[in-house]
Amino acid sequence: MTPAKPEAAPQVASKPPEAAASSASANEKPASINFAPKSSDLSKEDMADLAKLAGMLKQNRELRVQLVAYPASEPTESDARARSFTRALAVRGYLVGQGVSAERIDVRLQTNKPSEGSTDRVDPVLLPKSPS
Repeated sequence: MTPAKPEAAPQVASKPPEAAASSASANEKPASINFAPKSSDLSKEDMADLAKLAGMLKQNRELRVQLVAYPASEPTESDARARSFTRALAVRGYLVGQGVSAERIDVRLQTNKPSEGSTDRVDPVLLPKSPS
């Protein structure tokens, strides 16, 4: 009797590491950036989340980000708009400081409070890059 030969494992083609990383990045949802009431300062945790987002954007040049800022918890509508704009600019400034082109960052101020979650936040939303 002859011993059975072990079967070779099937070979499967894989994407190059950079292609696999960029397609995974495009499907990830960035973390919301939460602020303390009446503050526009980024926490260390937020900076870490934004550094990851900056890495994704630098790795995949076909993406852009829209920063959706919600009206802050302020006494007047004008103050709420100003605070939300200041927060969006803080997030944008951090991303630019991490090497993301300002041309790939849009700021959108919401006039309505979100259906859930805190209003003291900015939500980064990944979008495909606009055709030139």
